[in-house]
Amino acid sequence: MATSYNLNITQGSEFYVRFQAKDADGDPINLSGYSMSGVVKRRYSDTGIIVSLAPSGVTPTGITGGFFDVKLLASQTSGLPIIRGVYDIEYSQDNFADKLVKGDVFIYPETTTNVS
Repeated sequence: MATSYNLNITQGSEFYVRFQAKDADGDPINLSGYSMSGVVKRRYSDTGIIVSLAPSGVTPTGITGGFFDVKLLASQTSGLPIIRGVYDIEYSQDNFADKLVKGDVFIYPETTTNVS
């Protein structure tokens, strides 16, 4: 069962969060050998994505302890629409796939901009 966690992203700012995947007993999931993917959409039913979250395991020992990061650069967040959307992140291998984390995404406008 996926953990619920909301993300707050501000346009034009770097976004970073570290997660730890755990099983139903609260033990870390060894993510070695699995691939991970995650996206932001306006609604779960949408076919188009707002942004790929590109989760990556924390290497070298963190991945065996279930740690993975999501990082978006300021250049990636600057053009995002101001929305309340949804996201999820899953891990998979061969014919197996399961959700690790899911929730709402709040994308806020950038207030301060560079002044020349």
